[in-house]
Amino acid sequence: VGIDKCVEILKCGIDGMLADCSAICSVYIGAAGFLLGNNAETVKIKLLEQYDCYGMNIECNSDILNVIACADLHDENCIAVIGGTGFSVLVKNNDEMSLLSGWGYIVNKAGSGFDIGRDGLNSALAYCESIGDYTIITELIEKRECKKIKEILRDVYLKGQTYVASFAEVVFDAYMQGDAVAKKIIEESKGKTEVNVDE
Repeated sequence: VGIDKCVEILKCGIDGMLADCSAICSVYIGAAGFLLGNNAETVKIKLLEQYDCYGMNIECNSDILNVIACADLHDENCIAVIGGTGFSVLVKNNDEMSLLSGWGYIVNKAGSGFDIGRDGLNSALAYCESIGDYTIITELIEKRECKKIKEILRDVYLKGQTYVASFAEVVFDAYMQGDAVAKKIIEESKGKTEVNVDE
């Protein structure tokens, strides 16, 4: 949604928390895209400007740390995985943390929702044009969207990565119905997500 809209949304959330408890002095924001470029620092600076009068401490970083923070950990070692529109893995070994993958939907081919959804769309279009194998993914997409597969292309470019990732659900549906193309997409995706972590 862009930096300014992101800040606007986060400010709305922080304002809501302050309405409930004005004594909040520190905020951590973990969000997708914060590891790209200087996104985290830019958002942090803009938010600090908004809350200067509160003397609030604000930190911005990867959303994978939210998973770690919410876990009921009995020891310091764990592996956290986010498999959404994107895909990332964090390995925590005592005080050391290693982030694997999480490079964004354009670069990452690691079994993310975008990856699976894009492959599903590609397979559906290939079958429609008689250059790919039969797959029920085509009819499932057309039924869900109430339009022909080629008519969906305009929406793909208008709505972007989250819309593309939404087709992962269709691929999984086709997989559960025994579709060979969907099975191939899922199996290839599983291979991309295998991460070797030293004990």
